[in-house]
Amino acid sequence: MTVARNDVTGDKIQTKGVSDSYRDNYDKIFGNKKAQTRPLRVAVYGTLKEGRGNHRCMISAGGTKLGVDTVPATLYKYCGAFPAVSLEPRQQVVVEVYDVEDMCILDGLEGYPNFYNRSVISTKYGDAWIYHMKDEDLRDTVPIIESGEF
Repeated sequence: MTVARNDVTGDKIQTKGVSDSYRDNYDKIFGNKKAQTRPLRVAVYGTLKEGRGNHRCMISAGGTKLGVDTVPATLYKYCGAFPAVSLEPRQQVVVEVYDVEDMCILDGLEGYPNFYNRSVISTKYGDAWIYHMKDEDLRDTVPIIESGEF
């Protein structure tokens, strides 16, 4: 039992301490940043790339560019304004690879997990997260960007 005081009235407030099961579940959902020993790595192919409209979110996430690579996937022109990738390897997609400090900012922008999914892929800079959609949600209705670069 923890005792605290109300800042306004000064009354005592008794609360239960945080249980181990609550803390463990919290860490599973939100991640334990203290346990993170290395930066997270992400491969981006669209508006998060350098010089694009959402690159400011990459900067806010503490992104450090490692370089450019190509990965086997399929790049689609989704709604005309931004691309989407499926992990179906029909072409080589140009990506920029970054180390980031905070994936929450990127997850929010990408609508993860409700809009985009996120999976780990191999790059020449090591394993990296990539945001993607299911191929069956794209292939029959969305045009492929033949060049593999947005």
